Amino acid sequence: MQYPYLALWSREWHDRVGLRNRIGQYTDLEVDYYGLTPGVVYYISVDNLTGAGYRGTFNCV
Repeated sequence: MQYPYLALWSREWHDRVGLRNRIGQYTDLEVDYYGLTPGVVYYISVDNLTGAGYRGTFNCV
């Protein structure tokens, strides 16, 4: 995946609690958020720059 975006959400996509934009064409992104609450569901969304040429895979560790 090229030019990635990464976001961390809570409350069923209503509140974005962390965001990391692309820093370059090929880059590792991470989101740190200190304040997660046990028992609350959080969501991670991953996207890339528009265009079929930028699509690819990603790893979540």
